[in-house]
Order: sequence, then C-alpha cells, then structure tokens
Amino acid sequence: MTSPMKPPTKKHPLYNTTELQCNNKSHVLYALANKKMELKRLEGEYQSKLLKLSNDITALETTICLFDEECQDTNEKINQHIAQKSHRSNSRYFSKGECRKLVLNALRGNSEPLRTEEISLRVQETKRIPTNDTTINKKIQKSVVDVLRKLERDGLVRFVGKEGIEILWEIAN
Repeated sequence: MTSPMKPPTKKHPLYNTTELQCNNKSHVLYALANKKMELKRLEGEYQSKLLKLSNDITALETTICLFDEECQDTNEKINQHIAQKSHRSNSRYFSKGECRKLVLNALRGNSEPLRTEEISLRVQETKRIPTNDTTINKKIQKSVVDVLRKLERDGLVRFVGKEGIEILWEIAN
C-alpha cells in the first residue's frame, strides 16, 4: 500500500535568506515575521487611503471656494465644528441629554438650593445606579458638575453659594 503523496510544503519567504531555520525558536520567529509583513502591508494600504482622503478633502475645500467668496472663513468654521464634535464622548451611564434633564428635575423638585453631591446622588437614584461605589459616584458627580456648568452658562441654573467645599445650586429665575 502506498502512502498518499504530500503536497509540497510552501516554505517561508525568509527560509533561505536568513538563519531562522537553524534556530530552535524558528516557529516563533516565523510567526513574528509573518505578523510584521502583514502589518507593513496594512500600513501601506492605510497610508494610501489617508492620502486619497486628504486629496478628497482638498478638492472639497477648493470646490467650496468656487461657490463662497469667504471660503477661508467657511473652511475654518467647518474645521472648528469637527474639532468640537470629536472631543465629545458618550457617557456609559447617560444617553445624550439625559443627565441634563435629570439634573434639572432634581433641582426643580426642591425649593431650597442643593449641593452638587446631593444632585449627583438624586440623579443616581433616579437612574438606579448604585451609590455605594465611590468610583462610580465620582464619575457621575463629574458628569453632573459638567452639566451644571453648562446650565449655568445657559442661564438655567445659578450658583448660590458654598457649604464647606460643596457648591449650592438652584434653578435660575
């Protein structure tokens, strides 16, 4: 009975050009070499895609200038808008605008000013987020403080004073 013929094994591209085949760790080195070749190929593909995108953006900016006499200002406004949007990150605990609504509801439901921590805890209770984890409490409180500062700038809430190191807030009249 004859054994089936084995197909010829394809040797690694580095097999004859390096001393890898003499090393007892050659399988690791071959795997690393393969990964490097794969990443270099991907790097080239992505660089060509980035170059194409850059050229497309330049073409769009040029086209904008054909229709807009103040195209430099327009392009600058577009770039600023993109930069502002890229910094916003989604919260793990709140959907867009939800924290703002919860903070306003916490303040509306109270006749006296509330401390930042109290507002934060009320928001957590409303969302049924556990209040016994200090790490989560700090993250939620940071979100609440950010929302309160934005609401203050918009004139919807106001800083009333301090109680120790805590800031007191209320709905603006």
